[in-house]
Amino acid sequence: MKKLLVATIVVSAIVGWDAFRACSQAQAASLTDAKVIGQWCLVKETKSTSYYASRGSREDCDKDVLVIKTNRLEGIEHVCEYTSVKTDASVSQINSKCYGEGYKWTTRIAIHLEKGRLVVKSLYRSSDQIDR
Repeated sequence: MKKLLVATIVVSAIVGWDAFRACSQAQAASLTDAKVIGQWCLVKETKSTSYYASRGSREDCDKDVLVIKTNRLEGIEHVCEYTSVKTDASVSQINSKCYGEGYKWTTRIAIHLEKGRLVVKSLYRSSDQIDR
């Protein structure tokens, strides 16, 4: 259940996932900041914010791992594909469609680096829908 909670904080849900899969990669937004691309280990979380550090391998993490790629986020048993990415100064707002553990949902998050840690703040998360 905690893994699902982390998924809800970190990634977005899917509305019309089949239609989204049909879109070409060229139409999907991408995140290209090399400082945030890679694997991050969860160190602390609150109701709406998660803090990640130690850009190591999955084996190096004591807790959940977040993998940030140019076109999606990957967590424990979930994936979120970006639908839009807007970066102002050092903060990126990411809208995405997510799926995992038999469900789909959409979300909006803000991510930024703070004192060497990745900060992920949940701005919006839709209700879960059964992924058919």
